[in-house]
Amino acid sequence: MTQKATIFKRTGVNGFGEPQFAVAENILCRWEDKRQINYSAAGEEFISAAAVYMAKDVSIGDMLAKGEDQLIASASEVKAVETQINLRGRLSLKKAVL
Repeated sequence: MTQKATIFKRTGVNGFGEPQFAVAENILCRWEDKRQINYSAAGEEFISAAAVYMAKDVSIGDMLAKGEDQLIASASEVKAVETQINLRGRLSLKKAVL
């Protein structure tokens, strides 16, 4: 993976009910900008804007932005997460659907 992204891990909510995020972290990934129909963990249908493959753990509600050192204003919310394991069972790859 040679592309780069900035991940903002969700840490909770503040006193006003707004999400709070940890300090931004640059990661290596494979970013695919493509629209397709997906389903959330609750089973709701949505149209995704991108799929991002990475080795880093990611959770629903985290934010991802394409490129290094991006601002959270340019990030998109992770709406679904899949884990894919290679045939030898050693390497797991996370797929974040935005």
